[in-house]
Amino acid sequence: MPPISPQGSRTGLVTTLVVFVILFVTTTILWIYESAERRNRDDQVTEMKKRLTEVVDEATIASPDVEALKRASTENPNYAGMSAMQVALKQRGELSSQVAGTAATYPQVQQRISQAMARAAAGDVGAGIAKTMSLSDAVTRLADRLAQLNQERDALAKQVEAAKSETQQVLAKRDDLLKQKDAEIAKVTQEMQG
Repeated sequence: MPPISPQGSRTGLVTTLVVFVILFVTTTILWIYESAERRNRDDQVTEMKKRLTEVVDEATIASPDVEALKRASTENPNYAGMSAMQVALKQRGELSSQVAGTAATYPQVQQRISQAMARAAAGDVGAGIAKTMSLSDAVTRLADRLAQLNQERDALAKQVEAAKSETQQVLAKRDDLLKQKDAEIAKVTQEMQG
């Protein structure tokens, strides 16, 4: 067996040490990179949570109203592919257009509703509208009152037609009486001349 040369064992030791240092440096670099990535992800998650809590809280997310909005995005083709928030905003826009006549902000819609309710309550058309009523109740009462007024107008129109007809009959009778009187006067005048 040949004697172990100190040079060969030193080369192996140096090689092992160099490989160990390279692995240590690589591991350290990877750990630093991964830590930075984790910190960035944690910052992003924190930022997203902050933004989410500004819009909605956890209790609201689990509410039946939000579930209905989620179902609307899958069941209603008008809302296909929309998030629950997008569906809610679109429904709000549609509702404000129906109420205010054009797309309007919430304060504008509220102002138009209160103005309409105040005018309807002040207009005292016999519909019994109060400023505190809901808009749908006020519209229903106004529609009922309008139908009632239309019926009254139709009844009055019939009475006017009946009065016109009666007036015409009275005038026709008067004309007949005048003709009779004229005939009698002519007869008496003829008799007196004769």
